[in-house]
Amino acid sequence: MRLIYLITAIIICIGNLYSQVNLDSGLVAYYPFNGNANDESGNGNNGIVTGAVLSSDRFNIIESAYSFNGNGDFIDIGFLSQLNGSLELSISIWVKKDSANRREGFIGKWRTATTNDNVFLLYNNEPVNFNKPRLVIQLHDNSIAKLATQNFAPVGDWFHLVVTWRSSDGFFAIYMNNILENSVFDGQGKSLSYHELFPARIGHWGAPELGEDYYFLGSLDDIRIYNRALTTDEVDSLFNEQPSPNYINSTSSNINSEFALKQNYPNPFNPNTQIRYSIPQSSNVVIKVFDILGNEIEALVNEEKPSGTYELNWNAVNLPSGVYFYRIQAGSFIETKKMVLLR
Repeated sequence: MRLIYLITAIIICIGNLYSQVNLDSGLVAYYPFNGNANDESGNGNNGIVTGAVLSSDRFNIIESAYSFNGNGDFIDIGFLSQLNGSLELSISIWVKKDSANRREGFIGKWRTATTNDNVFLLYNNEPVNFNKPRLVIQLHDNSIAKLATQNFAPVGDWFHLVVTWRSSDGFFAIYMNNILENSVFDGQGKSLSYHELFPARIGHWGAPELGEDYYFLGSLDDIRIYNRALTTDEVDSLFNEQPSPNYINSTSSNINSEFALKQNYPNPFNPNTQIRYSIPQSSNVVIKVFDILGNEIEALVNEEKPSGTYELNWNAVNLPSGVYFYRIQAGSFIETKKMVLLR
């Protein structure tokens, strides 16, 4: 009998835990990037893409994230009017950075002027620790609240950021990969500043008239903006969220029937380009880059891979302009393609 009571108590506790997790409540905008930059919150904050290209996400599902070249790419997501007068704010975003040595914006809404008319900005810290993500918010009395991670963000791997703020007690927190990196109390009793001087953007921030443009280099995915503060349980749910099995099946069912090496994009490129390939069965995959004389430049992949379609990013920042070749060998399948680095 005691065992039955114990099991019942555990079930009730689990039920209470998950009843507190409602990832749709308070959504201002939601960008899963399932083949486009549409807002799936129902609020109509659809993105307008400039330059950024669809790429694979952290689950290697193709066309489910956006890649940014660090030089003019961004996504305009409008004015986010649902944040007007907000007493709380949360942002969840998946990031894969291609470089640590950049001052760059992940997502933000700010005015490109000399005045400090910001709403929020999630970006790489500055001026010294370029690889520590930071959130800056401006409150209605023009005071500024800032908070950065304690640790550096990884480069070349997906990581998860969540930032949250609430006016009731001023609690301001930043999480990286489900770990509370830093927290302070700031802005108690205040509301978020708001303006319609400049729309929010993904992958860019700066003041062009001052010669300051900071574009993101890497990939971004699954961006959610809330006008409320997320709980720790909700942060945990976002970090551990898995893709829908139906989406994986519908995405991959028609693309893995044969070996394939796709043409890199963009081509010509400078200095980053994406290479996509498909394997219909588990194989040891080797992908190498060669110069025009046949000298090996770099091995991009050399490991056993399950069947699927994959995309990788190649950064040729230290190489001169010219013609290069990339070759895949997967089992008995071998194919080579040409690409052009143009500076």
